[in-house]
Formats: sequence, structure tokens, C-alpha cells
Amino acid sequence: DEEEAFIADSLAVRNSVQLAESSDLLVLSNTTGLPVTIVNRLDVPVTVHLDAQPLRPLLRIQDVPREVTVEPASSMTVYLHAQAVTNGSVDVLTVLRNGSGQRVGPDRIMHVDLQAQWEAVGIAVLVVLGVVFAAGIANNIVKRRRAARAETASDECRR
Repeated sequence: DEEEAFIADSLAVRNSVQLAESSDLLVLSNTTGLPVTIVNRLDVPVTVHLDAQPLRPLLRIQDVPREVTVEPASSMTVYLHAQAVTNGSVDVLTVLRNGSGQRVGPDRIMHVDLQAQWEAVGIAVLVVLGVVFAAGIANNIVKRRRAARAETASDECRR
């Protein structure tokens, strides 16, 4: 039947453009770029709208949906600007749509583990280590100056 063939061809074309499977992502800062790869197996460039929605309110994703043009027979990685609200695990639903709003290819779920406070803890540890190091250098300089003054005073007493 001609209609069934058309539907099959249409599905094949729509599934030629899709989101690539993604691996789990560990985020160690408050802001990050979530990588989403779009694959275009067609021999023409395609323009799609990428949307991403966290399934828990632990993460905010900005600038979505985003229009993306992918060159023929290639893939493109798009980085979505995201901000961690707190630590925890969150799944992010990613969806591609065509210009008329219809879904293109299967939706994907990206698992994101947020450890946003590591950045603040790391900075605090580095500051403490810097202060300790600077105090050690200052203490060493003071000891050497005292020793030099004492030696100069002892040389003057001998004269």
C-alpha cells in the first residue's frame, strides 16, 4: 500500500536525525555546559530545536529550546548552559523537534550527578593552604633577619 510505504519512509527520515545516547555526567561546579550530541544521517543539512528539561528542580537549564543546524552526514555537540541549585542526582529529558513542533527521533534521558559544593570547598582548602604556606615563608624570613641582626650585634661587641 502506498500510504504505508510513505509512513515507513517518513519514519526512516525522521529517525535519521536524532539525539545520540549520552553517558552519565558528573558536575563539580555550580555552572556547567551539558553536552548533547545531535546526529544527522541525511545528505542534507537539518535545522532542529533542542529542548532539555530536568526532571527534578536541582538544575536550571537556560536558553532552551535552542535552534541548531546540523550539517549533512555529521554530528554536532551542543552545550546547554546549566546551573546547579543543590547537590544530588537529576535526570534531564532531551527532545528534538522540527520547525512545526513535531518530535524528531527518540527522546533521551541524561543522568547528571551534581556535586556543586566541591568548587566552594576546593577554593576554601586552597585559600587555607596558601595562608599556611605564606605564614611559613614569613616566619622563615623573620628568623633569618633575627639571626643576621644577632650576628651583626655580636661582631660589633667583639670590636
